[in-house]
Amino acid sequence: MTFVNFVNYLIDTIIALATITAISIVVINMFSRNIKEKLHTRLRTFIKMLNIPAIFCLLLISYSVLIEPFTLVKVEQDIDLEDFEENPTKIILISDLHVGIYQNGSKLKSVVEEINAQKDADYVLIIGDVVNSTDKYFDELDELENIDKSKQVYFAYGNHDYQKDGNDKIIVPGLEEKLISLDIIPLKNEYITIENGIKIGGILDVWTEKQDYSFINDIEEENTMILMCHNPDCVIELNKDKDLKNKVDLVVSGHTHGGEMRLPIIGSIAPQGLPTELPDRYDKHEQNYNGIRMFITSGIGNIGVRARLANPPEVVILTIK
Repeated sequence: MTFVNFVNYLIDTIIALATITAISIVVINMFSRNIKEKLHTRLRTFIKMLNIPAIFCLLLISYSVLIEPFTLVKVEQDIDLEDFEENPTKIILISDLHVGIYQNGSKLKSVVEEINAQKDADYVLIIGDVVNSTDKYFDELDELENIDKSKQVYFAYGNHDYQKDGNDKIIVPGLEEKLISLDIIPLKNEYITIENGIKIGGILDVWTEKQDYSFINDIEEENTMILMCHNPDCVIELNKDKDLKNKVDLVVSGHTHGGEMRLPIIGSIAPQGLPTELPDRYDKHEQNYNGIRMFITSGIGNIGVRARLANPPEVVILTIK
């Protein structure tokens, strides 16, 4: 068991214990009058004081486990790029579906409905982790076939789209064929050109150590380049090469899940931190890393803690201007 998995299991256990404790306190206060009469006065007072926070804790846990993970929101963001002088182009981002765990696949119908509702957006970028390192739940991806055929869909692999093969990591067998059958085009260390001359690139996940940025050398610096990389850590490597850095206008990523559980002002409260080398402040939405523009979506599904708080699953609509 990895350290991250251990922490995730620990957090699940804490959630379960907190729920049991909250329920127990409420039950004691509501139904155990005889027991309370035998308790010391101060202990009875202490239990009464716990009643309100226990109920609040129970409601908060219930909301974060049963409601918010299934409350899809639409996030709209204008991205002003210096060298882009064409008509605005709308691009839809989704990430981290993680079908086959925590009922994530059940969210796909509403995700596709939201995508299809964006009539003036002709491109969808899926930024990795559609599965969870297995081919067992491929059928749950079939809903993606209902994306409006007028929209072109591109994909960049994430770490959970791979599985171990000895000492190597390989793309989950059959995943690429599955995506292609759904009219989704994987980009593996390569780029395509869409309307207004925008270049869309996609790299293999950085945790596989198979990412290769050399294709960016074929792009002129005056072109508009959007790079899909599931893990936002790719900006660390881009920052080391001035020529590559100057050719990438925007990096779009997922992977962080926005920290899954957040608090106002504080942000992510994941005790193990985010699964990146970047500082935890690079958790979601528009960011800038040493001059590299970024947008990180908090994604659709869950894989660690089975809860979301102040961080609902999202479909992002970027307007490139």
